[in-house]
Amino acid sequence: MQKREFYGYLYILIGATLWGVSSVVAKVLFNIGLPPAELVHIRLTLTTGILLLLLLFYDRKHILISWKDLPYFFILGFVGITGMRFTYYYVISKIQVAPAILLQYLQPVWMAVYAFLFQKEPFPKGKAASLVLAVLGCYFLVGECQGDLLRLDKIGPEPALEIRKKE
Repeated sequence: MQKREFYGYLYILIGATLWGVSSVVAKVLFNIGLPPAELVHIRLTLTTGILLLLLLFYDRKHILISWKDLPYFFILGFVGITGMRFTYYYVISKIQVAPAILLQYLQPVWMAVYAFLFQKEPFPKGKAASLVLAVLGCYFLVGECQGDLLRLDKIGPEPALEIRKKE
């Protein structure tokens, strides 16, 4: 194994480990009273700062963006990333971590259905089969075979599914 390949696998291992630990740490922080909005603020501020420092030292040309791209970055950052992080952490604060992760992993399914219904993308049998298998895999992975998934807080999954009725 080459040195570059070794580092690639090492980074994948570190990233997967940190991702797996992050939801559990978030749940612990929520249980001691930290609101989801504060965790999102702390996490995004720290990651933005770290990314800026890394770019400043290693690749300054990627810090600069054109004026015409600012609206895209604003929408991506404030609506996309912040909104996704907040709804994910809010759901984790209300229900168990495993079902929250399942809801997050259902996002590609909803995107495929959206693309089929509204963007008129083709929906071949292979894509449908892979989505069904992905959902079944998530279903069994998070413990539904033991019945745990159905024990949810009433409001917990709503932000993740974006079905909450306006009051």
